[in-house]
Amino acid sequence: MSSIFAYWAPQLYQHYAKNTNTICDCHPQLKHNCLGSIFAATVFNLGPQTVCHHHKDFVNLTFGWCSITALGDFNPTKGGNIILWEFGLVIEFPPSYTLLIPSVCIEHGNVAIGGHKQRYSITQHTPGALFQWAEHGMKGNLEFLEGLAPEEVEAEALKNAAWWKFGLSLFSTFDEVKACRVPQK
Repeated sequence: MSSIFAYWAPQLYQHYAKNTNTICDCHPQLKHNCLGSIFAATVFNLGPQTVCHHHKDFVNLTFGWCSITALGDFNPTKGGNIILWEFGLVIEFPPSYTLLIPSVCIEHGNVAIGGHKQRYSITQHTPGALFQWAEHGMKGNLEFLEGLAPEEVEAEALKNAAWWKFGLSLFSTFDEVKACRVPQK
């Protein structure tokens, strides 16, 4: 999942890597829950017929991505589809396929598979609070703000107000992704 993420959103991936490295450098006893994964959390939905009703993942990083992988023995033309509600999209989602979405921004879910088939899923994500904690020097928001002078609190508020712009700056255009992959002449 992480290699797909790094390919399609290299700047956002680097933001995740910086956050993960900061936390792991301060707490070397922490280990990645999945070898090679940039995500801090992994959820195994073990069904046997996993259905995820439409929702948004509000605890994840606001502009972050979530990885969803379908597993099991089912016919994807008869169920298990992913629905991206705001876009009105129903996407066929076969076993072993992975989808990355900004799960805070896009309401999503999947439909039942029916019959006696099995559908499981694995999702990976990183809570937004971990990014804030790392950026605040391994301190919670209140502890961090209590240690600031009034002008620093004001600067932090301005930075937070522009957070969405920072997040958008980490998304890649198709031209940027292509330029990263094509040797320059």
